[in-house]
Amino acid sequence: MDDIVFVGMDLGTFKTSVACSNGLRETLPTAVGWPKDHIAREVLGRDVVFGQDLVEHRLALEVVRPFEKGVLKYNDLGTIGVATDQTDRYLSAARLVVEHAVSLVRPEQGSIYGVIGAPSRAGVLNKQFLLEIAQAAFDVVAIVPEPFVVA
Repeated sequence: MDDIVFVGMDLGTFKTSVACSNGLRETLPTAVGWPKDHIAREVLGRDVVFGQDLVEHRLALEVVRPFEKGVLKYNDLGTIGVATDQTDRYLSAARLVVEHAVSLVRPEQGSIYGVIGAPSRAGVLNKQFLLEIAQAAFDVVAIVPEPFVVA
């Protein structure tokens, strides 16, 4: 039987915190950077940038904060404050943040069971977004209102 690793995650507007049952804890910026052009891609040597590199190379990157202004957390698609064509970019950024956060604490073997805190004002559609972005990183995931996560 596989070992099960439990992961708790708080997806904040500016920082994401993740804690794991294997004792590892990490905090990282809730942002993703994509090189703006081919030259930036060559300098960075990768297609997606996280962490301190976002600050060091900010002029060469298109930085997306997927949860700014409540985007994807507790607004519906009509009021998220970004263009409809950019919604996919925000979803992709959120998915990448979750996958990167889990990879920082992920063991080499075992199933990953996760709990992600959602704002108490989050609706069903917003919780569905969170489930969709978390499915690639977790084997099993639950979205729990933040007041209950804190308790």
